[in-house]
Amino acid sequence: MIEVREFGTDWIVRSDTEFSPYSAANVTRFNQASPLAKDGSKIFEGTRRIGIAAPEGSAGCIMTRDVLGYGTYEVTLIGRMDAFDPSVVSAVWTHNDMDPANCVEVDFECSPWRDQNRTDRVQLGVFAGGQRLGAHVKSGMPSYLYHRIRLTQLPHLSRVIAAGWWELGQKWQDYAYGEWQVSTPAMGRFKVGMGPAKVGEPYTLPKSASLPARIVVAGFKFTPA
Repeated sequence: MIEVREFGTDWIVRSDTEFSPYSAANVTRFNQASPLAKDGSKIFEGTRRIGIAAPEGSAGCIMTRDVLGYGTYEVTLIGRMDAFDPSVVSAVWTHNDMDPANCVEVDFECSPWRDQNRTDRVQLGVFAGGQRLGAHVKSGMPSYLYHRIRLTQLPHLSRVIAAGWWELGQKWQDYAYGEWQVSTPAMGRFKVGMGPAKVGEPYTLPKSASLPARIVVAGFKFTPA
């Protein structure tokens, strides 16, 4: 287990698990200047970055070392998630690793799930003990390079808002929203990761047909409820 500290928060870099081939080799840390808006302002705060990759047959994931509690988790990401191989899933979610059977998680997932013709690539929702609670919200994935994903989890409410940096309009533009009245008796950890939609299966398309499967965490902020 590897522990790192970034964005004022302690993180664990995941390694192989029984359900996903996480590898610490797929997680990197580096400095990178923020891209600028046309008015000269910075789109991201700070210069620290965490790269998370999912090469064919492998996966990467980071999670908060501690349970931060009820509140809003905001992460900014860099990556054309609409242009990865159809077998790759990019995700932001909460999960109680200590009690998975009774865990209530809220998540953002982006993938066509190996079907290159699928248009509803963004899925927002909540699960309890691995079972879906209520209807998932599904939408298309615009061609955003910069993303801002907000997960809010309260004792009786879960919410997901996904926004992208709209270059033409020079502002953050919401592209997916979901809210559910569900009970979360105990919070889990916050996670960001990507990996194969089906473990053990190869990429759907030739590697030359897609962008390398990699997202970059450009910032994180937690606001307690």
